[in-house]
Amino acid sequence: MKKSHKILATCLLLLLIAMVTHAQWAMSYQDPHAAFADAAFPTDDIGYVAATDSGGACILRTLDGGVSWQKRSIPGWSFVHKIAMIDSVSGYAMKGGAPVQIIYTTDGFQTFVMHNLDSSFVVEALSLINDSTGLYLNNGGRLRRFKQYGAGFIALPDTLFLGQNLQMVTPQAGYIDNNLGLLKTVDAGLHWVPANTNLGFVPLVFRFTDPLHGYFSDGNAIYKTVNGGGAFTQQIALPNIYHFANQGNLLCIAANDTGNVAVTIDGGNTWQLESTGINWIAPEPYKVAMTPGGYCFLYCGVCGEIRKRQDVLSALAPARPNGGITVSPNPCTEGCKITFATELDAVTVSVVDVLGHEVRQLQSSGRACMLPTAGLPAGIYVVQATQAGAPVGRVKIVVE
Repeated sequence: MKKSHKILATCLLLLLIAMVTHAQWAMSYQDPHAAFADAAFPTDDIGYVAATDSGGACILRTLDGGVSWQKRSIPGWSFVHKIAMIDSVSGYAMKGGAPVQIIYTTDGFQTFVMHNLDSSFVVEALSLINDSTGLYLNNGGRLRRFKQYGAGFIALPDTLFLGQNLQMVTPQAGYIDNNLGLLKTVDAGLHWVPANTNLGFVPLVFRFTDPLHGYFSDGNAIYKTVNGGGAFTQQIALPNIYHFANQGNLLCIAANDTGNVAVTIDGGNTWQLESTGINWIAPEPYKVAMTPGGYCFLYCGVCGEIRKRQDVLSALAPARPNGGITVSPNPCTEGCKITFATELDAVTVSVVDVLGHEVRQLQSSGRACMLPTAGLPAGIYVVQATQAGAPVGRVKIVVE
């Protein structure tokens, strides 16, 4: 009976999401023989995806925001579980097995150094502390800390970390789950104390945006905390969320097991449900990765596709290189001054949110104008100016 109720709820959710779609999720990469396990985007243009295809384990790299991808094979590996980047060229990839193996690169995985660690069927999570050190969580709740760029490791005290989620928010502060509650560290993972011991669900899926603010799902709804996991309040009823990604405290995307997402641009106060159109074969933990500028990519283990969210890509594009407009102050609260590079007549100034909706518009002539932002929800917006349909300039602003 519970299974039939879950299937019915999933079907109703799919119908609801299909009716409220606003963003376009375009194909970025497609290979029916590929499985995608993890992703990291250190910049808006440069990103890496841990993948397995007919040739074995590989790292996909894009240098142009997902328009094209290059494949770097990992000889001797048949799969890869996790990836974490330090910057645009340096980072790590890991796989489980006997032994667990980690590779470290300084040139975008064109070359790398490989080290053997302990044994594990699956590496559940990987999170860096600094350039040379990080934590990884093996299946069976075994937490490890690698050091010296992967050349060695230590086993941390066994506190039965039976969950699947681990995140270092700062070099000292981080969170982990143990299938019963949420634990936190303030000393780079050496000691863990309960942040919340009675969340009451399996598994725990969470994402923190800073040491105090974060989101989690209990399989039925999305919740938010503002006190480091001590308490959570429900934000939206949405079943089967498997992954979160965020950019700052305001923009967050949650992906479910049908490849659809929920998006907030105001810190969880309101959510937009979106259908992504990604290939769906069976219920599967879809994952979403986000770049520093809010560009979004969606993938999973069996769908054979990577998709990117077009509205975020266009809305969060940087200012035009010709410096067509500038904004001050930024961030702003009640309003800001828009200054054009030259004297202009009949300019249309529009404000667009990251969902692609135009939320404000005004007409102006001259060298500058005032843009009122009072009444707009706190969040990230784009101010774009046009003259007779031709672009003048575009710049990102933050409304507080």
